[in-house]
Amino acid sequence: MAGQQALPYPIRKNRSKNLETLKVEGHGKNWRRFGGHYDNSKYPPYKWDESGEVFVFSTEGIPDTTKNNVIKVVNKFINDFHLPLRCEDGDTKEERSYLLELLEDSVTARGIKKEIDFDKLNIELTRIRHECKRLTYGIILIVDERKYEFLSTKGEEPAIYGCGSGYGLTILRVTHPKAVVHEFAHMCGLGYHHGEGSTPPNRNCTMNWVYPTEKFCEYCKNRLKEIWA
Repeated sequence: MAGQQALPYPIRKNRSKNLETLKVEGHGKNWRRFGGHYDNSKYPPYKWDESGEVFVFSTEGIPDTTKNNVIKVVNKFINDFHLPLRCEDGDTKEERSYLLELLEDSVTARGIKKEIDFDKLNIELTRIRHECKRLTYGIILIVDERKYEFLSTKGEEPAIYGCGSGYGLTILRVTHPKAVVHEFAHMCGLGYHHGEGSTPPNRNCTMNWVYPTEKFCEYCKNRLKEIWA
């Protein structure tokens, strides 16, 4: 990482084992099938991308400048890969309060910080989308890192910077551009990290565990293009 700006603190490996690792074979807009399926979910991933919208929400205490910077980074990502999406501020939407209620229903209060069960939130959000047709767009939720952290499940270390999945949900504790790009890439279908499974190692790509850069290697660029073709 020489010459690279480091993120605020060391990253530890994380990813829920409840979702299958992204399968890199196949093409076309059926990309949601790459995301795996929760064993205890009644529903498959919702087709959030068909809305063409991604909204950035935030919990109390997040400055507007932080949120606006995330929107800027996400829109650059969208434009760079010509994705049929647009990213906007979600805090003015009436559904913000409903989303924050879902967040609180997914947390466990232990000590100073609340622990977010990302899988639980993902499953409930998917149910709400299918049954109630609410929150049917892509969601990025910025939470206050002083108040929230991610749940540590047995045998796994918790996520530190954020979590993103092809189910159309990303939660960010840290909004450094490298973290935003990495987690949004997970949401857009890159469900792997370099060196994981059949994915080739690469220390100079944002999909590395340590987020060394905001840039993608050719392998990941091609995966995104194929997924969204």
